[in-house]
Order: sequence, then structure tokens, then C-alpha cells
Amino acid sequence: MTIEIRYFSKTGNTAAVAKLIGDQLGITAKPISEPLPAHVDLLLYGGGGVYMTRPNKDALNYVKSLDPKQVDKVSLFGTAGSQMSGEHKLAELLEQQGIPREEPSLFLHGMMPNKPDFNDKQQQQIHDYAAGFTTAVH
Repeated sequence: MTIEIRYFSKTGNTAAVAKLIGDQLGITAKPISEPLPAHVDLLLYGGGGVYMTRPNKDALNYVKSLDPKQVDKVSLFGTAGSQMSGEHKLAELLEQQGIPREEPSLFLHGMMPNKPDFNDKQQQQIHDYAAGFTTAVH
């Protein structure tokens, strides 16, 4: 199974989560500027931060650019400073693209910009999220 990790990170927090997930799975997490291979069975996509009450345009445009012939399924993750996340809007766009979501998803809240100091609970959440895909990788 081909699994890729891509992320959009304005403040560095989602990038840090992506790296931790990638380290656990043995996959290099890459920014959305890195093209995907010709076919991906599962894309772990981090881009759920909310800025001025909306998900970032670049994060949304990336999902809009995904081709259902290239990407079979997407699992979402991200970080946010507030209790809001871009998960709903990203999920809506995936549905419009005809790309099914893979569960679980992971959204960490209460993050300070540029401070990916994850508490024990958040570290466990990241670990558990990645563990859900371990068998798919190996």
C-alpha cells in the first residue's frame, strides 16, 4: 500500500505533527509543495489550522487539486489555536472531489503558534493516530 504524508503549516505546529507521524510510520512527511507520486492508496493530509475563522486558502486549494484517480483515500490531521479546526471544510471538499475519507482523523487544539510543545495527552493522540496506519505501512 502506498501511503504519503503531506502538510500545510503556517506556524510550524502541523509540520511538527506530520514529522512525528512520519517518524512513527517510517515515511517522510513533506510539505504540499512536494508533488505526489503517480498513485497513492492513502494520503495523510495535515492542513486543518484556522486563521481568522477560516481554513487557510493554500490548505483548501491543495485538497481541491487532488485527483481521485491519483488518490484513493485521505485521512485528515492538523492543529489549531482555538477549538475550531478546518476539518469540516476539508472533509466537505474531499467529498466534492469524490475522494473518500479514511478514519481516524486527528486535530489538536489549543496550540500556540510556532510552539509545537506537545503535552503528554497530545503526544499520545499523535501516537495513536499513527498507530492506526501501522499495519497498512508494513
